[in-house]
Amino acid sequence: MKLHRYIVLGLLLMESNACFAQVAPRQTVEQTALSQTIAQVEAALNSITTLKARFRQTDRHGRISTGWFFLERPGKVRFDYDAPSPNLILSDGKSLLHIDKELKEYSELPRKNPLHLFLHKRISFQTQETRVRKCIRSTRTITFILSALREPGTLTLVFDAGTLRLQCWILEDEDHNRTIINLERCVYGEKLPTHIFKMIKLPA
Repeated sequence: MKLHRYIVLGLLLMESNACFAQVAPRQTVEQTALSQTIAQVEAALNSITTLKARFRQTDRHGRISTGWFFLERPGKVRFDYDAPSPNLILSDGKSLLHIDKELKEYSELPRKNPLHLFLHKRISFQTQETRVRKCIRSTRTITFILSALREPGTLTLVFDAGTLRLQCWILEDEDHNRTIINLERCVYGEKLPTHIFKMIKLPA
């Protein structure tokens, strides 16, 4: 009777090991593919020296704003809204600020704003503060959904699957309100005027 039990137990162990052998390689391949995709997109972002683009922003109420986006890595960003919007987002390499030219006010942008991502000398999605929650790959796009460990909400980044160029990002807060930024007419590697990244002095 004991021999029978040992034989049954042995067969069950062999079966479970066979199942594990079939599942584990698939999990390993999926994890490897994700790591490779992350590395490829990070490399593409880290290769950017300058970027100039038109942007189209859609807020949670469906209101649309447009303007120019300038980036000089590392550290310098200008997000210049078209009139009549008084908004300007600016980093001179030290601080990332939202400037309301009408109210004559400055405010520092939260860490989860995607513009902070471009300020680092080396761009990485997997840090002590950020994690990749999901990666969705199609024939046309690669989408990353990121979350900050200390802040609610998510950041979604959408890249062209062929060129690995950033197409848009989506900020979603804890109440599922979304702000969408689409980039258009992107120009890479063009020398940008240095004065556009200087902090402006608001009139008293």
